[in-house]
Amino acid sequence: MDHVTWTRLVVISILDGLNDTDYALNRLLSNQVAIGNIFKPFYGNVNGNNITALLREHIVIAGNILTGLKSNNQSLVNDGLTAWNNNAQEIANALSSLNPVYYNETVLIQVLHGHLNTTTEEALARHNKDYAADVMAYDHVVKHILVMSDALADGLVLQNSALFVNCTCEYQVFLDSQTIAS
Repeated sequence: MDHVTWTRLVVISILDGLNDTDYALNRLLSNQVAIGNIFKPFYGNVNGNNITALLREHIVIAGNILTGLKSNNQSLVNDGLTAWNNNAQEIANALSSLNPVYYNETVLIQVLHGHLNTTTEEALARHNKDYAADVMAYDHVVKHILVMSDALADGLVLQNSALFVNCTCEYQVFLDSQTIAS
């Protein structure tokens, strides 16, 4: 959720020319480190750092696209979209190479392109000052990222199920407490 929340704030800050852009962008970039760190216990520091680097590139490219959109520089936007799609392929390759059974590369690239598309819709709606569409697009971004994050978490758990045998999941504790309460 931090990823899409801080992305939204960066989109608004850049496109609306707000003074908080650097702060929001730095916070968003730090979130990429947090995401990469999730993978380190399972795949090692080198692979976790590689994922972080790819995700940071994802954000830098997005910033270039937004800058091009704000300045009506279609060439910068187009170049950025091409780079963004290439970066999505690199992320899919990296994740799939770590977990080929549960992170199918073809599925991952489709999911990542879905993320790029929903985020692009959000940015375009904001740029066009179509605030109703902007809010609706953000809702799509949120739904999409939740599905994507669940799929990634499921892949970690399924590939490393032995590590989770004696794990008490917060969600299960919540469900158990609801059953007891009812």
